[in-house]
Amino acid sequence: MSTGTLKDKISRSNPFSGATIPILIILLSVLIVGGVTKLLQSDKGYISLVEELEDKTFGNRWVAAFELSKYLSSSGIPKEDIPWLQEKLFKLYKLHSEDPRTRNFLVLASSSLKDSNSFPLLSLALSDSDPHVVFSAISSLGNFSQEEIRDFPFEKILPFLHSPDQTLQMSSIAVLSTFQIKNLSIDEQFLTLLTDSNQFVRFSAAIGLLHYGREEADQILLEIMDLPYLETATKVEGQVNPINSQNVEALKLNVIRAAQKSFVSYNKLSSGLIEKFNVLKNNDSNILVRTKIEELLLQLKK
Repeated sequence: MSTGTLKDKISRSNPFSGATIPILIILLSVLIVGGVTKLLQSDKGYISLVEELEDKTFGNRWVAAFELSKYLSSSGIPKEDIPWLQEKLFKLYKLHSEDPRTRNFLVLASSSLKDSNSFPLLSLALSDSDPHVVFSAISSLGNFSQEEIRDFPFEKILPFLHSPDQTLQMSSIAVLSTFQIKNLSIDEQFLTLLTDSNQFVRFSAAIGLLHYGREEADQILLEIMDLPYLETATKVEGQVNPINSQNVEALKLNVIRAAQKSFVSYNKLSSGLIEKFNVLKNNDSNILVRTKIEELLLQLKK
């Protein structure tokens, strides 16, 4: 298993990829799966794996849970079996309250089925004592479409917007803004995060507000679009600044995508951002960023 805290794992990677939630899920899976030995390579059916998890004499339940999550993410199962399996996963999650590794893989297994029957388990996992499990529950929501996710109790994610764990903060912002949840005044909560002490949280909240058609964060968005591409991390006030060229590219692409989504939803975009995009379409040194800006500007002209 990979070492280090969840926050360390995420901060070493890029939490602002173009498809934030799926990348977060993939990241977590890679970190966990990366150190697993050949002991886990056997290919068992999902029914036998469920039976192993239910067997109180079975030793490495987390191994069975890992194999089950791997199986369900890569193999189709009969549609009529999904409700039964989701019910089993929910009961197993409650059964293994002493083992966060098992619970974490059960959350990943349940969400990989992309079925609303996983909502009770994902909702319960938001109250888990282990931050890895909570992170999996939040980020796994990215497996669902806008239509599928409408009945999820998003109010249970709101407390994490102000969590001391910045990874949970940013994943919560990403989920809520991606689905543009409108009945919980989430955009107002994003406003309070624009002055957060963490630069990534501020950037995340600003991009989140753009999804809601709000212009209060325009100065921060312009700051993002003006960030230089640094090949190596630099130090700011004696601390390593994680804004390197890869992160800058991802941040700018996130702003562009949020602007596209905002324009589709609200048919407007601030004049300041439009002016900045027009400047950068020829001047930004990153060809992918310039290309995406061109696509956005063409969209605005239609």
